[in-house]
Amino acid sequence: MKIKANFPHIYLVAYDSNKTSSHRVTERNGSAKPKECAFFGNVSTENSEITYGTLVIDEMLWKKWYGNGPFVKGMETAANAANTLMHLPGVYYGCPLCSFRTKRYDESVKHIDEHVNRFITQFDFEVEDLNDNSPVKE
Repeated sequence: MKIKANFPHIYLVAYDSNKTSSHRVTERNGSAKPKECAFFGNVSTENSEITYGTLVIDEMLWKKWYGNGPFVKGMETAANAANTLMHLPGVYYGCPLCSFRTKRYDESVKHIDEHVNRFITQFDFEVEDLNDNSPVKE
């Protein structure tokens, strides 16, 4: 049996002035405030003086959070938003396991896939057969 991990999200990292930045996703709709996405956190790199914020998105979350808009140009989908944010200084596609960063989505997907799957090969996994008839503990 072979186990392969999949990271089905877009992992973005932001440095410097964009580390805690927020970005408008939707237009103002009547009196309702526009919705925003934001980088947050204070993740250290190998150099503890250099930190970054993260934003993890995917199409399902994007739809759940922002519905049908009306969207700011370039923010219609999670992929579009990530591509739009790449034009900002200090914003990159990243890796949830290390401080890797790149401006190219395809490089980030390849890196995450290789990194995560190389990482999990260090572990042994057991498959437990759960009996559906067992009482549920509360």
